[in-house]
Amino acid sequence: MQRFLARCAPQAALALGLVAVLATAGCASHPRGSDSNNNDCATQQNPKPHSYLDDWNHANFDIDLSFSRHVLRPLGKGYNMVMPAFLKQRISRFFHNLGDLPVIANDMLQVQGEPTLRTSGRFLINSTIGLFGLFDVARRLGLHPQKVREDFGLTLAHWGVGEGPYLVFPILGPTTSRASLSPLTDGLLFYPTTYISGHARTLNALYGLQALDSIGKNTKQIDMMLNSVDPYVFTRSAYLQHRRFLVQKNGGKSASGSSFDCYLKS
Repeated sequence: MQRFLARCAPQAALALGLVAVLATAGCASHPRGSDSNNNDCATQQNPKPHSYLDDWNHANFDIDLSFSRHVLRPLGKGYNMVMPAFLKQRISRFFHNLGDLPVIANDMLQVQGEPTLRTSGRFLINSTIGLFGLFDVARRLGLHPQKVREDFGLTLAHWGVGEGPYLVFPILGPTTSRASLSPLTDGLLFYPTTYISGHARTLNALYGLQALDSIGKNTKQIDMMLNSVDPYVFTRSAYLQHRRFLVQKNGGKSASGSSFDCYLKS
């Protein structure tokens, strides 16, 4: 459990931070609940303007909001203040290189030959000549990274699994039922450090550094979310737009035009 939470910390920072930059200005312009007035799910047979998950999501998001304000943002600002830019870049590239292994696994699950070979080549070159990924030598040799970094949620979308309801979990942040499996698969099953034993202190230090790296890179985006009129609507809309964009970019079908709350109707 400790390892699972440590591996999910960077994903929480990304979910609560990066999605903010993808939101349109309108996503932050409505107070809580106002978006439900235009909910396509509300009919004479279903007058309730939101799903049964809405209260659950709001309650968990309040926890995430406090966590972002009192933990993530101070940690990110402190990390950016004390860490030199050159060293931060090396750290980011090291973890980006490790993250290529889950990408390769999902490329293989999607039966995509060229991306599998390209990302495998990048990993081998950067792990050796690039000193464990500290330097992106593969890019200089013409092996550019994929436009979409595959994850298990995108793999499920590739094979036709539906998006499912929007969910918010304490600390872990926003997701959908389809994307919620990624932390278990990409973060544990496909991640190389899962299979290293006997070096608990070193692994915990790596997980902590990875979390700080991810939080530091997304501090400005976390500020955008915290300063929006309605952080819940802002984050939800941004997250779903971002995930649907990735699905389309990956060649899958986007979600239908139904409202974000059209799940578990009464």
